[in-house]
Amino acid sequence: MGRALLIITLGSFIILGIIQQAVNNRQITMTEGNIESFMVSHGRNLTGSALEMAVNRVIHDADWENEPRPWNYPLENMNVTVFVDTNDDFPTEVDAGFLRVRSELQLENRVIRSLAFVSQGVIEIPDLEGALSVYGRNSNVDIRGQPLKVVGNDTNPDGSVGPEPSIPGISARIPESDLVSATGNPNQDPVQYEGDPNYVHNEDMDDTELMRMLEIYMEMGTPYVSGNSLGTPNNPVITIIDQPGVRFTGGETGAGIMIITKDADVFLGGNFTYEGILIIQGSMMTTGTVDIYGGAIMTDNAVVEEGSDPDLELDPDDPDISLRGTPTIHYSSQVLGNLQNRLGGGGSNAFVDRILY
Repeated sequence: MGRALLIITLGSFIILGIIQQAVNNRQITMTEGNIESFMVSHGRNLTGSALEMAVNRVIHDADWENEPRPWNYPLENMNVTVFVDTNDDFPTEVDAGFLRVRSELQLENRVIRSLAFVSQGVIEIPDLEGALSVYGRNSNVDIRGQPLKVVGNDTNPDGSVGPEPSIPGISARIPESDLVSATGNPNQDPVQYEGDPNYVHNEDMDDTELMRMLEIYMEMGTPYVSGNSLGTPNNPVITIIDQPGVRFTGGETGAGIMIITKDADVFLGGNFTYEGILIIQGSMMTTGTVDIYGGAIMTDNAVVEEGSDPDLELDPDDPDISLRGTPTIHYSSQVLGNLQNRLGGGGSNAFVDRILY
């Protein structure tokens, strides 16, 4: 019996040992699994953080395309690599007009990946019929003071001559005598707008495409609030001025597309300089030294002209544009090309379409 008890006791110890070893192995396996799960979760957090930084870079830095890629983000002793893929690179994976921002982290034998698809916010830039294009049939342009207020000769913002042929100074649906009220300095040449030719009367000017583009601009643009940036050549923006009594008199600068709605009137003074296109539905007055490089467009703002809205703060008897002092609207192919590249390739007009973690 003693031998039997010994055998039973030894057997019990062996069984218990086997059970303990199995438990230990399971604990090790569970610990390894927990570590792996933690590392994967942590890796996703890191790739997500790098992805957000890269997307922010694409949206807010207009020069991102000129920077070497891929981008590397060292986060918590790990290196996350971010790629920006285009339709040209991956035509079956990235739709035209979109970018794929791809954030990757190599974790032993596993790659942790996060993706975001960014719309490039591609927009069209209107063709200019003249340095000043006038679609309104009842519009008026009041020019006073020094000559050469509208110039259709290609001019760069630094004052040098641009590479493109000249366009008309003013192109309008109505005859020159019905549109322009010009009072020059009797001691100087009275020519106050020039181009090739100085003035074009074209009753067939069609604003259908312009109005289609204007709807897009209104959706993408930002209503102006005092103190807001009007954009820079490196990061042009679409600014919507939709209120009366807006004044720029402190030497402000801007770049992009500025829309002056039918409910707005804008006063430009001092040394205001703008590189882009003004689209005027309301009224604008200038004085002092104002330079617009790019061009200006007056739409067919019938409500303002007829004054049919009793709440409108604009005087319908006032001209739509009054150019006084020494302002000049310059046609500039350089500025228009910059707008096409920067407004049409991302920058402030890009937006996130979807994110996949």
